[in-house]
Amino acid sequence: MIDRPDTDSEPAGSDAEPAPVRRRGFNKLAWLLIVVGVAAIALMQNRAIDQKHPLQPAGSSAEDVAMLLQSRYIVGVSELTGDDPQLLKQISALNQGTVEQRLKFIVVSAELEGAAKALDFLEALDARLQRSNVELTEQQRELREAIASVLADYAEENWDAPSVAENQKKLLRDEMGWFGRLLLSPQQAGKTKERKSVLKQANRTLLLVAGGIGLGCFLFMMGFVAVLVVLVLGSSGKLKRRFAPADLPYQGIYAETFAVWLGLFLLLTRTAAQNQDENTRIWGVAAAMFASLLALVWPLIRGVSWRQLRQDIGWTFGRKPIVELLNGGVCYVVIIPLVFIGLVATIILMALSGWVDGPQPGANEFSPTPVPTHPIVDWIADADWLVALQLYLVAAVAAPVVEETMFRGVLYRNLRENSQRWGFLASFLFSAAVNCFIFAVVHPQGYVAVPVLMAIAFGLTLAREWRDTLIPSIVAHGIHNGSLITLLLLMLGE
Repeated sequence: MIDRPDTDSEPAGSDAEPAPVRRRGFNKLAWLLIVVGVAAIALMQNRAIDQKHPLQPAGSSAEDVAMLLQSRYIVGVSELTGDDPQLLKQISALNQGTVEQRLKFIVVSAELEGAAKALDFLEALDARLQRSNVELTEQQRELREAIASVLADYAEENWDAPSVAENQKKLLRDEMGWFGRLLLSPQQAGKTKERKSVLKQANRTLLLVAGGIGLGCFLFMMGFVAVLVVLVLGSSGKLKRRFAPADLPYQGIYAETFAVWLGLFLLLTRTAAQNQDENTRIWGVAAAMFASLLALVWPLIRGVSWRQLRQDIGWTFGRKPIVELLNGGVCYVVIIPLVFIGLVATIILMALSGWVDGPQPGANEFSPTPVPTHPIVDWIADADWLVALQLYLVAAVAAPVVEETMFRGVLYRNLRENSQRWGFLASFLFSAAVNCFIFAVVHPQGYVAVPVLMAIAFGLTLAREWRDTLIPSIVAHGIHNGSLITLLLLMLGE
């Protein structure tokens, strides 16, 4: 573990400490507002699944992104292994959700099981629609007819699909994207240019998934070792904690500040997300996130000096800023095993809630299959370099700076000051639990993602407790988000 001498984070020769602020702050009232605000945000985040998040681009859905990833992976594996019973079992899990999702499943089944089997699935879909009294839209009907025509030709071994009109082929490519191109380039027709392009994307997804799993396992082992080192050094007293509660007489002001930020953040980001120009919407959200830091003006108004505020919330560089940057990388490695535990808990929660097995009895079986994901993911599949730059700005810069400042800086300071009389362990666990829970539930991934988000937040809280500066937690947060954006861009990009 990288450490630095136990010295004050302010440069030598700084002015003497300012006199304590006399105002104590309305701690209870502020926490009442925080609880109400967090509950309201959580309800909005777990809204009905047919409602669209303001940040999502038109025509996209998390379900489409998830299905595209799964389908490319399955097709990539089939190219390596051929007919595999396990693959056939995997694709059957895709036969759920909306009509469009089920049509995409039929396309993948044609690739793996042949046109005759895919036509059987299409007939089964027609029967389900009739039983459920579901009327297809005009576009859905046109897609269904185009797919049926292609499959009918393939069943007769007419691999150039002569009975399919050009406008139908165009519809398949335009509306179904990769799935449409997969359908129109069967393996029996040989390695056409379109077929090579489709398989290239499938193989890239397969390689990235396999590489990601391998790298994840390696980082997990490193993180596990790092956690053991932290426990050993911590128990022996060799690993010094830099965060120290100071019995601040004005700690309630930080609860007020967080309440102000919560309202300001929600107002500004929601307003920016309503921008109808999709080319500038993400820029606006990033600007709104940074603008929400104007909440830090509140403690200044309430009498906290700027120098004291920076010390309290961790806006310091430390004696060796480069060392603190490296500590951020160490902290990220420590987070990996915690994320794994959170993922296991999330999968269990998804299974218990029925998300894995599809709609429950009595539910609309053609409703979208809910997927716990951030709405920003929906921009990735069609992202050009400018959109990719915006995504990095929001996820790997704005989110780490703003969220670490407010959660591990302002909120954590208030929680630790409130509970320090309980002793270090109880104070730390309580503060971390409340901090991590609030962090998780205000994110838009939904309640099933709370365990993994809490695990990430707990690792970042450890970084805050270890270093009395936010630099390591901001860096670790940025690495995590940036890595996910990079991986998704590589897997989903055209």
